[in-house]
Amino acid sequence: MRCAARPIAGRSTTAPTFPTISRSTERPALRGRQRWPSSRYHAIRRPPLLPAAILGAALLAAACGTTAGPLPEVGNRAPSISGTALDGSAVSLAGLAGHPVVVNFWASWCVPCRDEFPIFREELAALGPTDGLAVVGVLYKDETDLARAFATDFGATWPTVTDPDGTIAADYRITAPPQTFFIDRTGVIRAIQVGELTAQQFATQYAKIKP
Repeated sequence: MRCAARPIAGRSTTAPTFPTISRSTERPALRGRQRWPSSRYHAIRRPPLLPAAILGAALLAAACGTTAGPLPEVGNRAPSISGTALDGSAVSLAGLAGHPVVVNFWASWCVPCRDEFPIFREELAALGPTDGLAVVGVLYKDETDLARAFATDFGATWPTVTDPDGTIAADYRITAPPQTFFIDRTGVIRAIQVGELTAQQFATQYAKIKP
């Protein structure tokens, strides 16, 4: 035989009710975005977004190593670099055979690049006459006019190759600047610096390719 449930003293047997919560469909007004200070070559400039299909193909190619040429790793020969510099001259990495070479990927919107350029300028002035050091820049996802202004403002005396279709950046597996490669006189990569390069790091890495 089943027993009827008895109410417990002090507890209500009435089902509880809950307050109805109303939600406004109005969105709060958007506030103005904070802007970076403007300058002649734009202090910060984001690279253009690639369509999803193109971006996916590029990432797949980088992951699978399907780009032409050797992998840009220490101990391997450096991928070829050839193209037109910002001043219109022709530049070729092969033409610098027999020289220690520093290849630097940069952009005018790259903040750390501002601190690197004085280092390259000073080291090139000191080591160019004695060691035959050559510095080659490669522009990464940037506009040539902004890059020329940047190079002029920071006293760059070395050539920078434009890379409008991103072929050179893909061969070197570049995802963001700055990135610097130290290549010996035989064309072999001896050191790679990912991110900003300090004067002390330059000295350490350059010692690996010094004649």
